[in-house]
Amino acid sequence: DIFYSRNQTFTQGATFSLIRENETMVNRLANLSMFLEESIPLIDGPDEELLARAFELGRETEVLHEEVRGLAIFGVSAFARITTDQRELLSLLLSRTSSLLVGVIIVLGIVLGILVHQFGITERESQSRRETNMWLNAVIRTSLDAVVVVDSDGLIVEYNGAAQEIFGFTREELLGRSVAQA
Repeated sequence: DIFYSRNQTFTQGATFSLIRENETMVNRLANLSMFLEESIPLIDGPDEELLARAFELGRETEVLHEEVRGLAIFGVSAFARITTDQRELLSLLLSRTSSLLVGVIIVLGIVLGILVHQFGITERESQSRRETNMWLNAVIRTSLDAVVVVDSDGLIVEYNGAAQEIFGFTREELLGRSVAQA
């Protein structure tokens, strides 16, 4: 039963199509199939007949030994070639993937360098603006002249102490109000 099922696997299985593409292996499979077909009536028949012909059946299987061995050797070498090809393909894919990964890491390093550089520029500009703002606020607050700063919408955003003295309104009363209303 095992021998018969293995023969069917070789003759019909998709995995073993490579064996069926070789003419020598097709002949060997045909010889095995013929032996199995001729042996089925004997094997499935009465036990007495099987026992009487057991020696003859043994001799016939010894003749098939080389057929089976040839199939096995061919199969092992064919699958070894396929495995080697797959291993080489995998190696090539891994090599390309690692090269691509190295490229991506280099690009990310360059981008990181640019971002760090831009952050430094932004930080310096921000510090410069803070210092300028502090300087302007100091000038406005300490000026002896009245200073009223208005934004583009006409709202008062700064009002110094001298302006309080001159106009008589406190800073809190006018901040955020329109110049026209003041």
